Amino acid sequence: MKTIKFNDKDYQVPENWGEVTIKMVVDVDDYSQIVPDAPIISIICGYTGIPMEELKSGNVPEVQNIMSIMEFIYHEYQPEITNSFTYFGKTYSCNADIVEQKFEDWVSIQTILHNYKDAPVRGLSRMIAVLCKKESETLDSINLDERARMFDELPITDAKNIEGFFLTSLNAYNNFTRLSSVLEHQDILIQAKLTELSNIMKARKAESGISLLTKLRIGYYQIYLWYIKSLLGRYFNFTPTKRSKKTSNTIWKKLRISSLRRNKLTK
Repeated sequence: MKTIKFNDKDYQVPENWGEVTIKMVVDVDDYSQIVPDAPIISIICGYTGIPMEELKSGNVPEVQNIMSIMEFIYHEYQPEITNSFTYFGKTYSCNADIVEQKFEDWVSIQTILHNYKDAPVRGLSRMIAVLCKKESETLDSINLDERARMFDELPITDAKNIEGFFLTSLNAYNNFTRLSSVLEHQDILIQAKLTELSNIMKARKAESGISLLTKLRIGYYQIYLWYIKSLLGRYFNFTPTKRSKKTSNTIWKKLRISSLRRNKLTK
């Protein structure tokens, strides 16, 4: 932070994204409701604490000096995907596999995403408080309101890193879920067609007047059909056995890792 004089008062001006907090970004959102057509005013007021009326009445060189210090705002911060951060010497983290979060955490996160869908940054500190905890902590063991207020002062860099991890992991999980749903639908359609074909064969074989050779051929085709159904049954295996769970988790992890790599490559 750099200390400046503005209207004979001292103010702290951030020199990089690491000195910007979640609360500052929320303050910018508040000011933008007042002056929606002047985003630079909202940013300066939100990041420095200079009252809006004083900023508006300030002289141009003073404002230009502030803008030159905050030149970093013209370069969007690129999150470094991670599931942990250190805050005042304490480490807070969430599960490396996001789907292994406790169910109560998932419910809380979904509620936060819904309540702040029009202004996600306002729910960011609360979402991080639910996601990331110290070792052995649970949602029931902390005061969520107090923890969220504490994280209001969390650097936006740490907040965006965690948010990026969550969104990347959630996207990978959703892709895997959609893939599973498509495969399951295909399984139902194919098995229905095979059952229909099997019933046709049975009915044909039971008809009177058909030759022994035809019956033999139908019998051969029935055996072949049974073999195909057996192969498809192993391919479309959605039974929650230990093996299938392990396979599903492996696929999901590969999808998540792939998403993380794509994110890094696009930086």
